[in-house]
Amino acid sequence: FMEEIIAVIKTHKLTAKEKEKILSLIDSAMHNHMLDEILTHLPKHYHETFLHHFTKAPHDKALLDFLKKEAREDIEHVLAERASKVKTELLKDFKK
Repeated sequence: FMEEIIAVIKTHKLTAKEKEKILSLIDSAMHNHMLDEILTHLPKHYHETFLHHFTKAPHDKALLDFLKKEAREDIEHVLAERASKVKTELLKDFKK
């Protein structure tokens, strides 16, 4: 995901600090989009459990297992679709 965006950012005349800031904003935006999808597709009664575990260990593989089991749809597919849409939008914005 990030490789293509980084390549496009490198084509712009930006300082290292500006590039770092942009990448940080992109990371934050992607994080927010993914959480939105997760909470949209996860039944409300699981939100607190998920967010508690996510806050403690965001990279724990057990979280994905939990989402695969409890989400209403194929969460990996849903997240991949959203990530692709966000990436397309970001690339479009950078090429302006």
